[in-house]
Amino acid sequence: MTALLAACILAGPNDVPTAPEVVNRALALAKRENRPVFLYFRASWCGWCKRTDRLLKDPALAPAFRRSYVIQPIVVRERPDRAYEENDGWANVMLRYRGRADQDVPYYVVLRPDGQVFARSQDPRGEIPGNGGFPRTESEMDAFVGMIRRTGKFRPAELSQLRSTLAKTARR
Repeated sequence: MTALLAACILAGPNDVPTAPEVVNRALALAKRENRPVFLYFRASWCGWCKRTDRLLKDPALAPAFRRSYVIQPIVVRERPDRAYEENDGWANVMLRYRGRADQDVPYYVVLRPDGQVFARSQDPRGEIPGNGGFPRTESEMDAFVGMIRRTGKFRPAELSQLRSTLAKTARR
């Protein structure tokens, strides 16, 4: 049995929730815990998505992210050998939250517990950056930190650490 066939059998499409199910579960938890949802659309092949994953798990920042948000990835546009990981219905969910079906990833949306859009990936002019959302330029980093300041519960020192970490990450 090939590894791909085994993976498909072990993690078939019935095991992966649809994107609407993912959002509904995250919103239910957000309502119970009175925290916004940090929804991000990602793919395994995406280098900027991997940087987002590292940012969210960074030991200096992870506690602030977990305190601030229900963090929920949605897997999109996977390679054929990993298509079983995709959350079906992701394109409609992305469109619902003001993205585009052909949107670059990562793409971030912060939802209030009632499901309304609180903030999303955008530069200071309201445009979605070409890489979907991971902040690379100074203005994109400022916009991302501003989004976190408005929507999260980060302390000033944590916001400073976030900005510093983004600057280091963008240079790699």
